Amino acid sequence: MFDRCHSRETAGAALAGRVALVVDDEPMILEILSEFCASLGMKVYEAPDGEGALRRVETNPEIEVLVTDIRMPGLDGPGLVNLALGLRPEIKVIFVTGYATYRSAAWPTLRKPFDLDELEDAVRRALLQQGPAPE
Repeated sequence: MFDRCHSRETAGAALAGRVALVVDDEPMILEILSEFCASLGMKVYEAPDGEGALRRVETNPEIEVLVTDIRMPGLDGPGLVNLALGLRPEIKVIFVTGYATYRSAAWPTLRKPFDLDELEDAVRRALLQQGPAPE
């Protein structure tokens, strides 16, 4: 039988000390995603918009994975990702969205509402993957 506690401990060990930037213009979603990543042992930066997130990428080179909403006022998720990758080509990306029509060819896209286990799995896979975006 699948042992969820053992799985969480194993994932936590793999993600402990890793660094994420979580970006969402909905304060409740931002808080939930950030707290969840922190519960996995990750260091987490937050930004409520694309412009703030880009400043975080510029000033915090330790950020390894960017978890971003797609639709945000101002600089949206895809625009943020393009600029962030221009600064830091090695950064990994996970999109989250409430819009069923958006799909990234290069990065995982989680549809809201999603189970937090899906986020954990996507972060783990992104951080363990070598090289640029998956094919």
